[in-house]
Amino acid sequence: MLNELAMPHKDCIDPIWSLPPSRLLNVLGPADSRRLLPNLLSRFLAWRERARGRHLLLQLDDRMLRDVGLSRSDVDRECAKHFWQP
Repeated sequence: MLNELAMPHKDCIDPIWSLPPSRLLNVLGPADSRRLLPNLLSRFLAWRERARGRHLLLQLDDRMLRDVGLSRSDVDRECAKHFWQP
């Protein structure tokens, strides 16, 4: 009875986050800890390329945008996104 009073919401605790960090990597996905660094590097490079592409879009004038089938509002909408948003 005393334990129930001390932890009344123990059923609400997500068991995945109660695991030690070394086991958490294997539970979160199929990639094991050996793939963690390459996955992070790949994601970082994709974010950087996305930010660079949006920056380059801002530099195009209206004639160039028409040539590629975009409007200024398309560019504004795309460039309003954060670098991590596809």
